[in-house]
Amino acid sequence: MSLINQDEPEVLKSSTVKVSTPDGTMFFTILENNGKPVGVDIVMGKAGSSIQAWSKALSVLLTLALRNKVELSTIAEEISGITSDKLTYSNDRTVRSVPDAITQSILLYLSSKSPTIEYRRRRKGPTVFGEEVG
Repeated sequence: MSLINQDEPEVLKSSTVKVSTPDGTMFFTILENNGKPVGVDIVMGKAGSSIQAWSKALSVLLTLALRNKVELSTIAEEISGITSDKLTYSNDRTVRSVPDAITQSILLYLSSKSPTIEYRRRRKGPTVFGEEVG
């Protein structure tokens, strides 16, 4: 299965969130076609590093999930709560792992697209439909 969709235009709109994680700075980009998320790109680490390889692999898996009709909110729900032994702070939030940063990035993106999802600053974590996540 190829990640290249022949039905998509050559130029796609995207939104990128920059987040500091315990493993370095992450750039999380969501690609859109007709206002719908169709792909994800995660950039972390130096070329050839293991964190860069892991982030690329995760990008491919998240893109496959989106292409198979898995909602971003479902992805965020499934990976929220995955923590590591390190933490850092980014945008007035505690970030406990790369999956936690991905969850926060997805919720920030969704809150910019929908009035029913609220992303609150200066709290423990992002909220979905008024419930705290993460």
